[in-house]
Amino acid sequence: MNPETNQNENARALVMMLMRTFSKGVLEDEAGVRATKYVFAARLERLVFPAPKPKALRPDQQIDPATGQGADRHATLHIPDESVGAVHLHIQLFPLADPGEMEFADRWQVYHGRPGEAHWYSAKVLGAKVRGVVVDGPEVILYNPLADDEPRLLRRINAVRGKLPRLFAEVTGMGGVSEATAVGLDPMGIDLRTRVGVARLPMPELAMDVAAAELALTRLGL
Repeated sequence: MNPETNQNENARALVMMLMRTFSKGVLEDEAGVRATKYVFAARLERLVFPAPKPKALRPDQQIDPATGQGADRHATLHIPDESVGAVHLHIQLFPLADPGEMEFADRWQVYHGRPGEAHWYSAKVLGAKVRGVVVDGPEVILYNPLADDEPRLLRRINAVRGKLPRLFAEVTGMGGVSEATAVGLDPMGIDLRTRVGVARLPMPELAMDVAAAELALTRLGL
């Protein structure tokens, strides 16, 4: 592997790690700059979050007939913030217009509670930049191979959720979690809803299928 390829692979891995580790960021678009929180919508292969409608459409902006909103609304999502070491995603926003997609708004509320905004969007990643390296949008994988088995695996974890605060402290070296409920799971880790926000419990190894995920949970004592 040549140095350039290795650099790109490392950048892609860092993008995915930071996106999964944090469920919040700073959204920058024509409506302004503000803090936001997101969830992964595995079936759509997008992110989902609430955001205000833009104050006005650009003169050249295409209109989505289903929503009456701009169909080509672009933005930048900085994860977890606007610092130099953060991930900077170039995204395109689409209003959640299909009733079948509202399950992801429900998922967001399971993670984060009731939103201050009432308008829901999915975000397609067009590209990313981290530590000066650009990653093409198709290389940012939002698909979760554990999505179909996630509800069952979460029930398994939450059956012993009393173990989660101590386990989180042991694995991450961080305290401050007195109660936790598992709300999401992917090959890289488990998302925990706590009183102070969403915390991330890493898997002991990458679990790309359900058998590997079950083995990882056993190793964690869950």
